[in-house]
Amino acid sequence: MLLPLPYVCDTYYDDINDFIPIQYTYRDVLECGLSLVNPALHSGACVINIGMIEQPSRGGFHMYEHFTAGAAKLDVALDRERKEIGKALGYDLRPIEDFAGKPAGHQINWKELYMQMHGDVALTAISGPNDIWNRYLTEDCPNGLVPWVALGELCGVEAPTMRAIITIYSHIHERDWWQVGRKLDRLGLDGMTKEQVLEFVKTGKK
Repeated sequence: MLLPLPYVCDTYYDDINDFIPIQYTYRDVLECGLSLVNPALHSGACVINIGMIEQPSRGGFHMYEHFTAGAAKLDVALDRERKEIGKALGYDLRPIEDFAGKPAGHQINWKELYMQMHGDVALTAISGPNDIWNRYLTEDCPNGLVPWVALGELCGVEAPTMRAIITIYSHIHERDWWQVGRKLDRLGLDGMTKEQVLEFVKTGKK
């Protein structure tokens, strides 16, 4: 996948495509950021298994081996909220479907996601996280969930599942992720309308 920066697309696209086949080109940096799979995929499993993550001496947590039905349901709920935010901004997002190898037009459900997590030999061997300060929590929350919620607010889209997980993580880490995370002011988008944001991410001009 490639972010369509003009100098990349015009000058290096063919060279990159020969070396690493490009499956998809994003229209702008905002679509690319909203398409990151990790914040929606990691958060459900981590928040619902926080007890195991905090007790590595009892055998350790394996993200995908211990991926439960409840984790899959939370992840799908997060993904649906993300898609609603994307839709309000004019994007047709399908990061989890792409991750799971689902065809265009398919909307993944929690059972399919659960089977995907347990049926991929490349994933089930991955261990951890075994610490609440792991990047699956401390990166995905402030750099993924928080800016997604902020963009949702800009577009009038509620994201109750995202909000709940951010608040739970804030208690677990004793850190206010709402303040630390990348809200619109830290993204350089504060005070802008949705239309102005979309123009800015395409042209770089405010």
